Amino acid sequence: MGEVDALMKELTESGELVGGEALADPSNTKTVRGRASFPVITDGPFAEAKEHLGGYLVVDCESLEGATEIAARWPNAPVSWRWAATPQALAPATGLPRASPPASPNSFISRVGPPS
Repeated sequence: MGEVDALMKELTESGELVGGEALADPSNTKTVRGRASFPVITDGPFAEAKEHLGGYLVVDCESLEGATEIAARWPNAPVSWRWAATPQALAPATGLPRASPPASPNSFISRVGPPS
C-alpha cells in the first residue's frame, strides 16, 4: 500500500483529493429493491453481477482528462488490469442534506472494482 499512500499524499498536497473510501467485501451487503409499494431486501449483491464496486475516489480536476490521468496512475494499473476505474463527473445534488461541502463543477468520482 506504500504506492497508494504516496499517490494519496501527492493528491492531498496538490489539493486535488476531495475524498474517497474503500468498500468492504460485497458478500457482506444487502440489496434493496423497490417492488410495488414496499421494498424487498435480500442478502448480498446482485447474483448476476460480474463486478462490484471496490471503492471510490473523488478528485477536483480541471477536466475529465485530468481525472482519467489520475485513475491511470493508480498503483495496480501497470501491474494488473484485473480492475477497472471509471472516472465520471459529479452532478450537483439538489434537495439532499450534505455531510460535506458540495462538489465543485470540476469534481470527478472514480469508481474502482474488477472489470466486467
